[in-house]
Amino acid sequence: MFDASQSVLFYEGRRAALLDSEETLAYNLADSNTDLAYGEVTVLEESVPITYTLKIKIAHKSQRLQIEEGIPVLTFRIRANAQVVDANKSSDPQAIAQTTITPEHVLRAAEERFRKELSSVLQKAHPTGCDLFGLKQKLHRFHPRFDSALRDTLLDAVRVQYDIRFQTLR
Repeated sequence: MFDASQSVLFYEGRRAALLDSEETLAYNLADSNTDLAYGEVTVLEESVPITYTLKIKIAHKSQRLQIEEGIPVLTFRIRANAQVVDANKSSDPQAIAQTTITPEHVLRAAEERFRKELSSVLQKAHPTGCDLFGLKQKLHRFHPRFDSALRDTLLDAVRVQYDIRFQTLR
């Protein structure tokens, strides 16, 4: 059986970190050709935790490295559409499957979950020296005058911003 629910990160031929299934999904949705996936998000509804399974389709994704007052800033801009395919609440399964509008609080929770998992990926990769998102290449290519000053400290110095928005998949 093939299981690709975890990813091993390598740096200079050595194992650097291990990403769990949620971190792997966040990385793949943010950086690879993966544009359609299923993920779960748990929200409180009337003080009861409800887990929604979402079909997620990435509409747009980009990464931009900028230098702001000498500080490298990496911005992830991700636009995604989501549709509820299942929920663990006592409701008619047919009604859940046919819902066309994903509740707003579920969309906001999905955005936060994506941001949290992507942040976790960076927290695991950067201290090991693993330049998972190719920041050194972006620095050299788009900001050559800062290359020599920032190259060695880039992964530690980079400030990350997330512009992640989900809307209902129609």
